[in-house]
Amino acid sequence: MQPPAYYLLAAPFYHLGDGASLPVRLLLVRMLSVILAAVATACAYLFVRELIPGSRWPARAGALALALQPIFMFNESGVNSDALVVAVAAAVALVVARAWRRGLTTSHALALGALTGVGVLSKVNFLLLLPSIALAVCALWWGAGAGARRAAALRLAGAAAVALALLGLYVLVDDVAWHRTTTFRQAAYSVQGGGVGRLLSHVWQFFLPALPSMQLRLTNGGAPPVWDELVKGSTSRLGWWNDYGLPSGWATLALLLVALVALGAARWLLPRVRRRPGPPLVAAGCALAFLGALVVADYQYGLGTGASGIEGRYIFPLAPLWAVTVGACVAGVPARRRPLVTGVLASAFVLYTVVALATTVQRYYL
Repeated sequence: MQPPAYYLLAAPFYHLGDGASLPVRLLLVRMLSVILAAVATACAYLFVRELIPGSRWPARAGALALALQPIFMFNESGVNSDALVVAVAAAVALVVARAWRRGLTTSHALALGALTGVGVLSKVNFLLLLPSIALAVCALWWGAGAGARRAAALRLAGAAAVALALLGLYVLVDDVAWHRTTTFRQAAYSVQGGGVGRLLSHVWQFFLPALPSMQLRLTNGGAPPVWDELVKGSTSRLGWWNDYGLPSGWATLALLLVALVALGAARWLLPRVRRRPGPPLVAAGCALAFLGALVVADYQYGLGTGASGIEGRYIFPLAPLWAVTVGACVAGVPARRRPLVTGVLASAFVLYTVVALATTVQRYYL
């Protein structure tokens, strides 16, 4: 059973269309998802501005990279609670970045607690972000310095209280108004067992080909899921759940663009990591914690269903990291060339989007 936050936000949009046809009313609800996509994009822009200060062009490039990503656009334009998850995740990343650079204030802590509470009430998938948020919170507490850690701990305790209060309110309404027991666990996750060895084998096969001694994953064979379901699923497959995809040549070009952007970002980032390794290591740790939680959840889902539950759209809570990667690529060129590089990247993203739209039109209308 999914939490209700997205649908509570969607209800007023739906009722705006009272008397209209169902497609019109659903179109109004889709406008909520578009607004949430705009919120996620704005947060990504501000996130890059926090991490790469001094020029607006890296932030502009990062925001465009997110806004013009076809699978992101498809996911964020439907009646889909993932839109709220992605928006809240981007807002959490922004609050953490500001708290890291400017110091953990009471307002930062309370905003982080409120966002976490709303995120938990948005969709079960948000629970996969909790290990990453916990790691970021620990980093903020430690980074406050020996003399300020007690005050930071009190502020973070307040943040936890706000998040738990929102969850408690939901549990109370569930019991009193809807007469049901609150649960975030789907029936597919109710199967127990499997063992540590099987879990480790599943994790290995998620990222790498199976060794001869390993039992194959619960899903069908083929390429490791990190490539087949996450990378390709989030860059070149369209539709609700990998229904169809870009022509193979275009998909290869899209992945080549991603690789070039990553190399450009590494050129700017590596010298700064040597001088101040803390922030990049925390960001990498948060990303790995999220991926680890996603793999474990997929393992539990597979025990109950015999199939994988991974979809490319589940990676979009990490969208701010993609935006800052593009931003770092632009920041790595001389200042006078940043507008040009941003324009070239934006043109590539627009072409990517046009090809995806043409592929969709060809599938459904030609």
